[in-house]
Amino acid sequence: MSDSFNRLYEVIKTLISPNGCPWDSVQTPESMKKYLVEETFEALEAIVEGDVEHTKEELGDVIMNAVEIAALYEKQGKFSIDEVLDGAAEKIIRRHPHVFEKKEMTLEQLNVQWDKIKKSEGKKEKLSHEEKFAKMQKLLESIAPEYK
Repeated sequence: MSDSFNRLYEVIKTLISPNGCPWDSVQTPESMKKYLVEETFEALEAIVEGDVEHTKEELGDVIMNAVEIAALYEKQGKFSIDEVLDGAAEKIIRRHPHVFEKKEMTLEQLNVQWDKIKKSEGKKEKLSHEEKFAKMQKLLESIAPEYK
């Protein structure tokens, strides 16, 4: 699998390089955010429809956009793709001690543990579904002008 990721990463680095694609080479994380949203919605739609082939394609587009955005930040010297991947792995391990430290827990205990871990990371209290939806709506409204 790492060969597949490395291949995608190298393709994207080529696209965003000065000698790469004229469109990709001028993109920024800011200019790419709407494409990440679009591809995420297309992936969700494919999942809801139960179309496995379409889902596979759209998840590829989500991953491609996420990797391109990370590569653009890397190009700016803000952080590396390795930092993104290592941070994601570390977060998963930290939030799943029941798996990586072999501790048996009930689902209820897992939920309590999850909340404790997120609090220890400085995360705010869990948002309600309504609060999450309102936050998503506000974010979507912030990119709406890009569609005019």
